[in-house]
Amino acid sequence: MKAGQNNNSLRVAVVGLGGISALHFQAIAAARGVQLAAVCDLTTELVAAQAAAQAVPGFADMSKMLAEIRPDMVTVATDTRSHAKLTMMAARAGVRAVHCEKPMAVHPAEAREMVAACSATGTLLTINHQRRLGDVAAARRFIAGGGIGEVLELRGYCAGDLLSDGTHVIDSLLALAGDPAVSGVLGALDLTTVKERYGHPVENGAHLEIRTDHALQMSIATGSFADRRAYQEYHVLGSRGSLWRAGDILRPNWFVADGTAGTHAPVFDRQLWFTHPELASHGGPWRPLDIEIEDACGGEVAAYEQIAASLATGAPHPLDGQRTLTVQGVIMAGYQSGLAHQPVTLAEAAALDQFPLRLDHGKPCSRP
Repeated sequence: MKAGQNNNSLRVAVVGLGGISALHFQAIAAARGVQLAAVCDLTTELVAAQAAAQAVPGFADMSKMLAEIRPDMVTVATDTRSHAKLTMMAARAGVRAVHCEKPMAVHPAEAREMVAACSATGTLLTINHQRRLGDVAAARRFIAGGGIGEVLELRGYCAGDLLSDGTHVIDSLLALAGDPAVSGVLGALDLTTVKERYGHPVENGAHLEIRTDHALQMSIATGSFADRRAYQEYHVLGSRGSLWRAGDILRPNWFVADGTAGTHAPVFDRQLWFTHPELASHGGPWRPLDIEIEDACGGEVAAYEQIAASLATGAPHPLDGQRTLTVQGVIMAGYQSGLAHQPVTLAEAAALDQFPLRLDHGKPCSRP
């Protein structure tokens, strides 16, 4: 029995056994207060392999798994288009918590339905923007402590599409800014190519200016608008200095420039195709940020441990689905703004009942 595990540990069933499930298995094994109880996937070969590897029962039918195992918690790690359906199925079966992969959903109405269904059954719904509980949380503590003075501007960059990858950037920038209220979005889309990914249309690139109720400038760029940037690269500009998150891969990946002597200078490496900080013999403007990151798994373990704590105490969870509706609203407003060539408020985005981006010369992406 792992440290912190007892007979009261939450029994977790993981639904969806693709590549992302490995991170959930790792986090569940490390987290206190949870234990793996079952695995489920439509692909029987994956079920057989993971059931054997994890030493738990395996199922190809989620309804059967819910009835037989009666887990306390379900982790939804499937393609985005099935998130809403599976979340609501688990909530109506009486599970205490649903931990759903991001992005929350494809269709904006489904995101709202997920929150409503879980609220009706008293199910804790969390969306796995795990960076918010990992290094982004540590950087936020540095910012809140006045490390770079007053925050004036935030920028985020990543490869990929706005829904699948931009959701990470939006949530991280909001967390770094202290979760200001968002009023609207001005967006631009690169529709040179529109393909399908994870069961929904994806654009070639997107650029969003996010408008908040504070005097903050916040922008994100994805796909073709984020050329020569690392994946999940963030910049935070303050009145007394700047922070630079140089992507997911580098360690350390957070750097500060505040006028004092540094050890790193930005370089462009054509083998990596993006600019990154590198240790320089002559010094430079950037130095590694001295912050303590509590979760070596990038926030995954903390997400599970805080679910257990929230269920035990009633305390809110940082990844709560209701809060994540703001992220979903920004994404949908960005698409709508880019298509309409005008700003879109979050209230206008909330009224959408279908995914704004379309395939095949205007054919709508219908709900499943």
